Amino acid sequence: MLQLGNAVRDALRHTAVL
Repeated sequence: MLQLGNAVRDALRHTAVL
């Protein structure tokens, strides 16, 4: 499931912004 990995990466990116 690539979608799941993509979602995790997106979440990590948002966290990095914080």
